[in-house]
Amino acid sequence: MTAFTAYIAVALMGAWEKLPCGCGSVISGMNWTQHFFFNLFFLSLSILGLYLWHKLRGSNAGGEATEGASAKRHIKKVFFNIKILKR
Repeated sequence: MTAFTAYIAVALMGAWEKLPCGCGSVISGMNWTQHFFFNLFFLSLSILGLYLWHKLRGSNAGGEATEGASAKRHIKKVFFNIKILKR
């Protein structure tokens, strides 16, 4: 997505006289400026998602489930520890 957004930016700067576009059905009616902002929006959204993923992964918010253990295994371990405490 970054490469295509950069390609559109170069196209908008006038690097080529005629620009081919093999776009899909939903975005085929867009002009180059609209394509640029469309891609820039989704590129920003993906960067934000990666940032949040790394931030949450590094925090202690998810406990063991974020460190590689499955959530199901973590829940079983919690319930097992509760059973031991009740004895």
